[in-house]
Amino acid sequence: MDEIFEALALIQTRKIDQFPIVLFGEKYWQRLVELLEQMATTKTIDPSDMKLLLITDSVEEAMRHVQRHAVEQFGLRRCKVTMRRSWLLRE
Repeated sequence: MDEIFEALALIQTRKIDQFPIVLFGEKYWQRLVELLEQMATTKTIDPSDMKLLLITDSVEEAMRHVQRHAVEQFGLRRCKVTMRRSWLLRE
């Protein structure tokens, strides 16, 4: 939880560019969602802050979200890594 809210605070204060925050398990995170919705209703947080999180049970949805909000936004690309044999491991 500490890391989630730290990342959200860094995004809100513009210390870092937006990046995707994905939480898996809608049922598991339901109580947190309810708390955040209550905070948005009472204006403790801005309702738009709810859009900073994606809470899902779908790997495909999470992958699309990361693709859209990180890979495309920052122009990321996969690099090829070649592994060398290790003399230590007798490869």
